[in-house]
Order: sequence, then C-alpha cells, then structure tokens
Amino acid sequence: MILIQYFDEKGIQLIVHLGNAGSSLAPYQPTPIDWEALRREAWERQRVLVIGLDDPRLDAYTRQVLANAAGRLFGLPVTLADVTA
Repeated sequence: MILIQYFDEKGIQLIVHLGNAGSSLAPYQPTPIDWEALRREAWERQRVLVIGLDDPRLDAYTRQVLANAAGRLFGLPVTLADVTA
C-alpha cells in the first residue's frame, strides 16, 4: 500500500492512498502461456503442426509416421526407440 502525505497551501494535511502498487517489476513478469491454444492457433491460421513425438495422444503408428516425415524433411532419422527410450 502506498500513502502519499503532503500539505496544501493552507497547511492542511492531505493523504492520498494509491492502493497496492505491487512490484515495480510487475510489467516485466512473464505471463503464463497456454501452449495448447498456441498450437491450435498455429494449425488453424497457418496449417503448422506443432506436436511432440512423446505426446500421449498419439498412437505408435502416428508417432512413426511423423518421425519419418521429420527425418525426410530435416535429415535426422528418428525411430520410436529414440522417442520411447
């Protein structure tokens, strides 16, 4: 809580309550990121798929298909053994 005390020209004491100003670093505090919403928005707007091979929603077949596609595009072959190890 911040209180500012001052006197006006007649010598009357005035106190101004500014409430809880919090930390001066408050504007720089990181805000939580909803990663799932970010991924969904990337897919909806740009058709960019962002998913980890360790995502529990993927079955083994889909994991391997994605790993094969990534290996073909980026040159780093990945097998399911690499992901599940």
